Amino acid sequence: MALTEKQISENFTLAKFLAIILVSTGHYFEGSLLWAPVTVGLFIFAFASGYFTSIKHHSQLPVKTFWIAKIKRLGPPLIIINLFLAALFLIQGREGIWHPHTLLGITGLTGLLNWQGINNHSPFGAGLWFMTVLLIFYLIYPLLAKSLKTTQNALTFLAISAVISTLGHIYATPPYMLWPTVFGFCLGTISGQLNWQPKSSLSIALGALAITLMLALNAAGIKQLNLLAIIATAIASVAFLLSVPLKPPINRLALLSGSILEIYFIHGYLFIRPQGWPSWLSYLMSMAIILLAAITLNLLAQKIPRQLSPQLQL
Repeated sequence: MALTEKQISENFTLAKFLAIILVSTGHYFEGSLLWAPVTVGLFIFAFASGYFTSIKHHSQLPVKTFWIAKIKRLGPPLIIINLFLAALFLIQGREGIWHPHTLLGITGLTGLLNWQGINNHSPFGAGLWFMTVLLIFYLIYPLLAKSLKTTQNALTFLAISAVISTLGHIYATPPYMLWPTVFGFCLGTISGQLNWQPKSSLSIALGALAITLMLALNAAGIKQLNLLAIIATAIASVAFLLSVPLKPPINRLALLSGSILEIYFIHGYLFIRPQGWPSWLSYLMSMAIILLAAITLNLLAQKIPRQLSPQLQL
């Protein structure tokens, strides 16, 4: 039995919150084996962005209307986040706050620097390459959707994006999982366009097979196919979220799940590692600080639309 749009939305709300916690954890314990599940988390984020954008807008939304909606959605939280970070940097006495790179940092476009091998001389925008990909996706989506109206065009685009992502990862990848994430956006867009409704049994079987394969290959010392197994696990994960109702405690997670953007932007700046503390305690304290700050910033951002203009409410 196919899930309703509400059930799918609830599944991904829970999954995205858990994914951002996983990403933050991976960044705290940088260099650990967490890079594999973090890649799955990023893929889920990318897939969800493509899927729900496609489900909501398809090809009917004018470009101008689409972008105005995104500016209204992202503008208030970015204003509050960057004011918070500016205050933090001033207190810390950080250099480069007024550097030209700051404009890219506060808008989430520092990926443009990363991909050209340019060091970001501003404290803003550390680790925001995913946000850059997301904004590029929003930029091209209205035009992309119009070219994917037929099933043949959609499947052709998906096949081409898989090939380009594979070649990009092999020959042009930065030191992170950019190209698998790009493929996640493409798969999510096509899945929404074609209303993909996978069977739960298939998603579970694929996930079990992918994880077993990855463990077996690593046990045998064969690590060249790790990425393939990870992407298969990621695809199985999104198929599971599209097919199995998780009945997540959305009401209890409302404050936390609404703060995903804030957690993403600020988490790297709020890690603490007090000397003499065990790493697990430092990590838990860091996450508590990050979550408290993110929730506070999100609540402040919610006040901006109401105070500036009722028309900003979407």
